[in-house]
Amino acid sequence: MPAGVMLDDLTLTVVQEVRIFEDRALVALRVPGREGAAHQDFGRHPAHIKVVGFMVGDNSLADLEALRQKFQDHQPMPFTADIAIATEIQQVVIDDLRLSEVAGRPQQYLYVLFLLEFLPPPPPPAPLEAPDLDAEDLFGEITDLLDELPDLGSLDLDLTNPLPPLTGLVDSVTEAASGITAALGPLTELLGG
Repeated sequence: MPAGVMLDDLTLTVVQEVRIFEDRALVALRVPGREGAAHQDFGRHPAHIKVVGFMVGDNSLADLEALRQKFQDHQPMPFTADIAIATEIQQVVIDDLRLSEVAGRPQQYLYVLFLLEFLPPPPPPAPLEAPDLDAEDLFGEITDLLDELPDLGSLDLDLTNPLPPLTGLVDSVTEAASGITAALGPLTELLGG
């Protein structure tokens, strides 16, 4: 029987079983044209813990109420057990709580706890800071950079307006579309459109 099992400030009495379930977050990546897969390890998932035990004695109902309140609060809390120390689990939340009254035994209650290891989220990334530049400073920065470039005046760049060829293309598409509309006119009248 496991000894020394505590959930926050509540000592769990008559613990029959403590089981910890752990698994890794592995992703299999298929390689096209090849057999098998490459595996990528994304660490481990939070551990699942199952605790089975009894609350007995004069304080059993008060202890059950305290346990139920911890379930309702759904806040991370310290968990102490020999097996948890071995697996380095420090904080848990109660994911599921099941209670049963044991027939023929007064003040004896069976509880089954399903705990989920609490892993604190990573800190948020530092916010990006926008440079403190106004338009005049920005223009000055750009002109300074251009001054550092080699002389571009010797380059013969033929920069022309690209819009006139596109205007002709748009006009021909518009003309073709109006021809299609005229050709479909009798069909539209036939269908009652």
